[in-house]
Amino acid sequence: MNSFFYNKVFIITGSTQGIGLETGKQLLELGAQVVFNGRRELPNAALNDLFRLYPQNTLYQCADVGNEIEVSQLIHAVIKRFGKINGILLNAGMASQGPLHLHTAEVVHTIVQTNLLGAIWLTQKALPELIKTRGHVVFISSAAALCGIPEYSLYSATKKALNGLAESLYSELYKYQIHVGLAIVGFTENETFKTALDYKGHLQAVPRRTTFKPMPRAKTAACIIQQLARRKTRIVTGWSGRMAAFFSQWFPALYLQLLKRHYLKNKASN
Repeated sequence: MNSFFYNKVFIITGSTQGIGLETGKQLLELGAQVVFNGRRELPNAALNDLFRLYPQNTLYQCADVGNEIEVSQLIHAVIKRFGKINGILLNAGMASQGPLHLHTAEVVHTIVQTNLLGAIWLTQKALPELIKTRGHVVFISSAAALCGIPEYSLYSATKKALNGLAESLYSELYKYQIHVGLAIVGFTENETFKTALDYKGHLQAVPRRTTFKPMPRAKTAACIIQQLARRKTRIVTGWSGRMAAFFSQWFPALYLQLLKRHYLKNKASN
C-alpha cells in the first residue's frame, strides 16, 4: 500500500469503464478512497465488484457533469460521505464522428457540455475543498488535442480546450499549492462495448484502432497514478501520443499533411 494515497479521496468522472475505471481500481489498491461517476442511476457490474472488495472506500454518484446543479450535488455527496476531497480526475468524455456541417445542434451541445463544461464545473465546485487539502486537478486529454483528427472535430476541439484550461490553472492555483496536471493520452484499448455518437446523435460502436497498437488500459492508468504521486505537470502516454506530441510541436505542417493523407486514403477505400 502506498502511503501517499492512503485515505485520500479522489473523484474520477466518467469512470464506469475504460481509463477512469482502471485508474479508480488502482487507486483503491493503493489505499485511496474513490468516488466513481457516470450517468447511469446504478453502478454497473464492474463497479459492484469493486464495492464488494472495498466497501468503506468507494462511492458511486450518478451525475451528468455537464449539468452545474448535478455537479454541486456530486460535491455535496462526497463531502457528506468522506469529509474532504484530495483530487479530481477529469476523465469524462464523449466523441462524435462525422463531418462538422452535418452535426445536429443537440450533438454539438452534448459534446461541449460533457467534455469541456463538465471539467469546468467540477473544477470550480471542488476548488474550495482542494485548497484545504492542497490537492490535485488532473485533466485527461488526448492526442487528438495536439492536432485535430478529421471527422472528430468536436472531440478534438474540446480536448484542446482542456489543454488551455490546465495551463491557465497551473499558474492561477500555484499560490494554493494545488497540483494541476495534464495527461495527454495516446491510443488506448477500449472495451468492445464502447460507443460514440454519430453526427445525428445515434450511439454506434467505436471502430477498432488498427493504425497503432493501442496501449493497455492498465498501463495508461499506471502512468496517471505516477503523475499524481510525482505531482507532474504534463505527461504523454503511449507511442501514438508521443509521436503526435513530437510531430505537432516540431513539424506541424507536415503532421497536418499526414493526417489529411491518411483521412483521404481511408475515405477512398470505404
